[in-house]
Amino acid sequence: MAGFSADNSARLPYDQVLVDIVNYVFHYEVTSPRAWERAKVALFDALGCAFETLKESREACDLIGPVVEGTNVPNGFRLPGTSFQLDSVKGAFDLGSLIRYLDHSDAFPGAEWGHPSDNIGAILAIADHLSRTTTSPPLTMRTVLHALIKAYEIQGCFQIHNAFNQHGLDHTILVRIASTAVVSQLMGLSEPQTLAALSHAFIDAGPLRSYRQSPNAGPRKGWAAGDACMRAVQIVLLAKKGQPGAPTVLTDPKWGFYTSLLNGKEFQLPKPFATWVVESVFFKIHAAEGHAASAVEAALTLAQQIRSRSAHLDMSIADAINHIHVRTQKPAMIIINKQGPLHNAADRDHCMQYMIAVVLLKGSMIASTDYDDESPWAKDPRVEVLRRKIEMVEDKQFTADYHDDKKRSAANALQVTLLGEVMEEVLVEYPTGHPWRDDTTGLVRRKFEENVNKLFKRRQAEEIIGLAELDVEEFEYMGVKDFMDTMVLAEEKAVEVSSVNDAAGLTNGTSHDLAMAEIPPVDDLIIAMPGFTPQQVATLENMMNATMKAALDERLGSKAQTGMLERASGDSAVDLIDDDAPVDPKDESLPANEKAPADDLTIEMPGFNEQQVSSLEVMLNTTVKTALDERCGPRTDIGIVNETSSSKDDVDMVDENISPRGSLVDHLGVNGVEDGSRFAC
Repeated sequence: MAGFSADNSARLPYDQVLVDIVNYVFHYEVTSPRAWERAKVALFDALGCAFETLKESREACDLIGPVVEGTNVPNGFRLPGTSFQLDSVKGAFDLGSLIRYLDHSDAFPGAEWGHPSDNIGAILAIADHLSRTTTSPPLTMRTVLHALIKAYEIQGCFQIHNAFNQHGLDHTILVRIASTAVVSQLMGLSEPQTLAALSHAFIDAGPLRSYRQSPNAGPRKGWAAGDACMRAVQIVLLAKKGQPGAPTVLTDPKWGFYTSLLNGKEFQLPKPFATWVVESVFFKIHAAEGHAASAVEAALTLAQQIRSRSAHLDMSIADAINHIHVRTQKPAMIIINKQGPLHNAADRDHCMQYMIAVVLLKGSMIASTDYDDESPWAKDPRVEVLRRKIEMVEDKQFTADYHDDKKRSAANALQVTLLGEVMEEVLVEYPTGHPWRDDTTGLVRRKFEENVNKLFKRRQAEEIIGLAELDVEEFEYMGVKDFMDTMVLAEEKAVEVSSVNDAAGLTNGTSHDLAMAEIPPVDDLIIAMPGFTPQQVATLENMMNATMKAALDERLGSKAQTGMLERASGDSAVDLIDDDAPVDPKDESLPANEKAPADDLTIEMPGFNEQQVSSLEVMLNTTVKTALDERCGPRTDIGIVNETSSSKDDVDMVDENISPRGSLVDHLGVNGVEDGSRFAC
């Protein structure tokens, strides 16, 4: 065909950019103490962002978990903040998405703005899996931090001078490239195999940036990082199986990346790869897109000034404000400057006008939940009134300072005209979280603690926060498996029983009080439940609670008001609750010393088959009976509960006599056993 020449099939060396990346990953020694310390801060900040997402975003939670419901992968990745044990590919997607979803994770500026912590999804998914299959030598957190430092450096160095957005491409292409490089090394690929894997990361090209920009901005921008992590792991696995690469993937004059996607422009890397990026990454303290971080701080200052004025406003702030002038940098003008309707949370959290308006109206800092469709601010007409009064303009000096390695500011300046009066402009150059601020590390730690406490119960939260407080020299030698196991959500991983008297708020003098008062405090009790789905754990809790209550009622007499061990709302802890249980009128009329009518007790058992239900009946009934016999003396005249129902899905208790040794109640501490604080089912 005229105009087309034959392709040259001669094999050529790998492009130099790929060679430089591989040499860095395999041979560069990290010696900077600041790099190691900042890598630890970055890791915990990213995990805190994942915990925040789990607590705040139902939309994100719907995306995580095994592809086939109920699957539990042996030696799989333990997804932090959940009970899921996943294959590394899905695990990388899930963690990468959770870290990034609420746009509260760290960021790095340049011609391309990006989020290096996106790579942690791939790094931890592989490291955790390897830690469960490799015992000698054990994988430590030093290896994780080492991979993190290098992934940050690769992504960040590409961002400085290479504007993928100008070619319609999304910056998560860099997550795929950086993650592919470091995960290859983690998984034991050779340097040639890693070169092959990297070439495939470039072959995949970009995703388009359209899901970050109006009119198509949407939630995909929240899981795009997870998608990049997932693909990186897939590529590495393929390369490990021997798949060959494409040596001139960048430079081939007809089909290469430069020709096909960058209009012939080659990558510019500002300096040799080292540790610069992790040492100078920006941490988001506020839930605002990075280019707006200083803008929301300036807006908060203005909101406080307006409210402190001696002349009280007799109208809404939205009506009193005539105009808001915003000086900003060019990246903000491109990424978060929006007019017109905002259709979803992803639209709102990338709109500077929305953030400024909400802060002015609230009089407090914007939060991740303020972007949700359910947020009152999303529907408040005053927000739209203020948005229309905001004028954004680029300040050329702000843009220059933004790109200046010696300054690297992220400035915004706001000036409000209030009732015809022009207020003094508020300028913020270095917002909280900036690497040059002395208070950044402390603020990041506080942010992490807040996110941990949102999701975890007190004792587990204290343990996790304690890890963040370790010196990096001590932390880096912690086993990866031990670290990841600490992050498994106790409410789903285990039944954590609160101190009975504290949780119940029991009144003195009841039979149950006397029986339970001698039980040792069990605040630290953890019952591991590997192999069970969340539905099964909930079912077992209900079964155990109802069985215990019925047994106590029959043995000790019912309470004047029905108290039942119930599953606490919103978690899987077992608490003794009096107030929430409905009171049966029949029971209210019974004297306190009469036995409760428990013979007709049935408990639905969704998630279990007939054989499992039968086994659970025997196990639970006998252990409860044995515990009561040991504590209160044996009874010979009555079984715990007689069989009355033929339903295969109901649980009826029988009086079986087996040895008390090894019973479940031993581990619960009813027999005073103190060395059985963890019961693996």
